[in-house]
Amino acid sequence: MAVLVIADLNGSALDESTNKTVTAALEINSDVDILVAGSGTGGAAAAAAKISGVRKVRHADDAQYEHRLAENFSNLVVSVAGDYDAILKSANTTGKNVLPRVAALLDVMQVSEIVEVVSADTFVRPIYAGNAMETVKSNDAKKVVTVRATAFAAAANDGSASVEAVSPADASDLSAFVNEELTKSDRPELTAAKIVIPVAGRWHHSRILSNIFSLLPIKWAPRWALLVLRLTRVMCPMITKLVRPVKSLPQSFILRWEFPARSSTWLV
Repeated sequence: MAVLVIADLNGSALDESTNKTVTAALEINSDVDILVAGSGTGGAAAAAAKISGVRKVRHADDAQYEHRLAENFSNLVVSVAGDYDAILKSANTTGKNVLPRVAALLDVMQVSEIVEVVSADTFVRPIYAGNAMETVKSNDAKKVVTVRATAFAAAANDGSASVEAVSPADASDLSAFVNEELTKSDRPELTAAKIVIPVAGRWHHSRILSNIFSLLPIKWAPRWALLVLRLTRVMCPMITKLVRPVKSLPQSFILRWEFPARSSTWLV
């Protein structure tokens, strides 16, 4: 059972979530390939080839994949899907956009946002906003799976896989890129952050959160971990993203701010 991991890109560079998705794929089968698609992504393909455990990198470099439109991207994935029994991608924006379309084109059910691989056809995923865990077994011959990357450790970068070019699939005329308006920040995405500070309360907390990291000693950062009192998941309802803290937690301390008639606690 060969597994195809669809690489995540940050611009034209490989994103670390790809390493974490590879870890999940290796728990399904040891034969893991990576598909890198984009425009001007030769560096990302070379970086993907260094991920430990990867057998081969399949590189599709074409202008139609620059903005990763679901119609074009899904056609590419389906064109190479015949060689694989499972297709994995992290459950980020692109994964949530492309993989459901891939599953529909392949006429299979998608298994979404897994946090654990039980076996090649059985997975654990959160339900009810992370308040319960569901074990799902897929009987489809080809598995289409999105992975919650924060639940898996990143694979090392000591591999030496080969890179082969893949011909682009037929371009779709169903959609076209017009423009994009991005909010730029030097802070990481929630699902990629090494430190998460959960907050309960209303909008006034955002002012504190926007400055809190600038107040924390950088030299302490390696000793911190994602933490919320004995919970194994943290929910941030305002942005509907869930993250899963690491299992080994260091000693914690509490940062507390008092507000009139209310108080809020951050566990770090």
